[in-house]
Amino acid sequence: SRGVWLAFLASWIVYALLTQSKWMIVIFALTIVSVPFVLPSNALIHVDIERKEQSLIERYHLWIRAVQVIQKRPLFGCGINTYSKNYAKFDEQKNWRVPGYYAHNGYLQLAAETGLISLFLFLLIIWKAVQSGYTALQRSVSQRKPFIASVLAGLTGLLLQAGVDTTLHNLQSAVLIWFFLGLLFALGSGPEPEMAPSK
Repeated sequence: SRGVWLAFLASWIVYALLTQSKWMIVIFALTIVSVPFVLPSNALIHVDIERKEQSLIERYHLWIRAVQVIQKRPLFGCGINTYSKNYAKFDEQKNWRVPGYYAHNGYLQLAAETGLISLFLFLLIIWKAVQSGYTALQRSVSQRKPFIASVLAGLTGLLLQAGVDTTLHNLQSAVLIWFFLGLLFALGSGPEPEMAPSK
């Protein structure tokens, strides 16, 4: 999945910037340059039976469907975990591609199923958690700094992946996202432990 690779690379650069690691930034740049020469062509472009880029076209239609549901049911959506059964009632394009699929964008699907109010509250929780984690990172003078940076970077990757796949609707990855959010709140609210005196 190219979404996974993009999430991985994004979390890598976030960690490198937060920890101010020049070597990680250099390695990241070299990786980006070498990727087109190392990966097979079908990993970069997914061709369908019409010789068109499959994933991007499919996601376009999936996201348009979700937007149409949101437009018709903006406040409370079509119902929790009913999207794949209910989207057809609001789908104006009636495209033959990917029937019965989730939206492959966790944020659009969240809004389609539970409404824009729900999406706003979820994004607010994310914003507050990231603020809390960044505050903890700024005030940290101990060995916790790489750990806090890794949690922020990991959450970045998961949230980016959620924008192009079903990450928010798969139990394991959804639990991991909520765990990261809770961890960032805990890191931001707890006191910074004193470093043991050097001998």
